[in-house]
Formats: sequence, structure tokens, C-alpha cells
Amino acid sequence: MIHDDGIDTDRYLVQPRSRAVARIGSERHPGRMRYTPEQRQATRAKMVAAALRSFRERGNAGVGVDALAKAAGVTSGAFYAHFKSKAEAFRVAISSGMDELREAIESHRASGERDWARDFVEFYFTRNIGRDLEDVCVLPTLTMDIARAEPEVRQAYQEHLREAVTSLAEGIPGDSAADRQARAWVMMALFAGGTALARAVEDPALRNRIARTVREAALVYASGDPE
Repeated sequence: MIHDDGIDTDRYLVQPRSRAVARIGSERHPGRMRYTPEQRQATRAKMVAAALRSFRERGNAGVGVDALAKAAGVTSGAFYAHFKSKAEAFRVAISSGMDELREAIESHRASGERDWARDFVEFYFTRNIGRDLEDVCVLPTLTMDIARAEPEVRQAYQEHLREAVTSLAEGIPGDSAADRQARAWVMMALFAGGTALARAVEDPALRNRIARTVREAALVYASGDPE
């Protein structure tokens, strides 16, 4: 409307956008699209796997949120959409790594072989001595980081460790359930400490000697004949 003073007041009115314009505006912001639960679950699984590799390679103190997000191929904002903090990501990654250990034990036990526990000992040391850190078991790579972490992280580790020990104890020889549990705890300690010690030395000959000695000790407990 043009008034007597010549001012067109219609110029200052906010005009409603058409549906087409609104649709085009939303299409310019692909980040606002909604993902299905399956897509979110797949993204989270990818982030957990990447976080586990990063933590094993660089330790809890050696990697931050930005690096964790980059390793997973997502933004830091996307990281916080799945985890409240780095501590939560560490806890979830540790749980995932301990699940891998338990599943490996159960897979060997399910083979039905009489000496499955001895086979698992051979598998464990062969797999974890020569590989890059990012692919090595949580026990030798992150146990001390976990000892320095928040109570929630240590609690999660404790629960998964007990599950792994119980799974191992169910299939090894022993005079009683308590005896089998004790043997399983010794074997788990040999896995963690023996592998970490062997990997920490520079001399390949010494590394092999440590690994061989600790492996032989674990084999004795797996056979039920410690003296």
C-alpha cells in the first residue's frame, strides 16, 4: 500500500514462503536429514571399532575427541551425538574389546576339541605378539589405562573380565569349579602381563624368549597339570 507520503508499506511486510521455497531450503541442509535406527546403529558400531583401534594404538591419554571422530570418518558433533564424553567412548570401546576376547574363547570351546584351551593359548600368543598395537587384545594394551580411568570404566572392565574368566574356566581341567576358576585367572594374567612384557622389549630374541616361556606356562594351566 502506498500512502500519501509516498512510502510503500508493503515492502516491509514479511511475506510467507511457499512450500516449494521451504522444501528447497531444507534440501540445502543435508545435515538435517533424519537417519533410520539401522543407520545410526551402523554408524555407532563404526565409531566404536575406530575408537577401540585408536585407544589400543595410542592409549587413553594419547587420543582426543577430534582424533576419535576423524578415525571414524565423522565430525566431532556426530561423535557427541553418540557419546556424552571421551570417557564414555573409552568405556564402550573397552567393553567391545573384552567381548572380542570372550567370543574368541567361546569359539574355541565350541569347536568340541578336547585340547581347545591349549589351542586357544597358541592362538592368543600368536595373534597378539606380532601384530600392530591397534589390532592387539585389550588385556596387554589397555589394562593400565583402565586402572587410571573413571570408576565406570573399571567397573565395566571388571564385569567383562569376569565373564571371560568364567567362559575359560568352564572348559579347562580342574579338581573343582574353584580350581578351574583359579587356573583361568592365572591364564588371564599370563595373557595380559606376558604379552605386554614381550611386546615392550626391543630385542626380537628376548621378545620371543619371553613369549615362549609365558606361553608354555599358560599351556600347563590349560592342560590342568600345574606343579
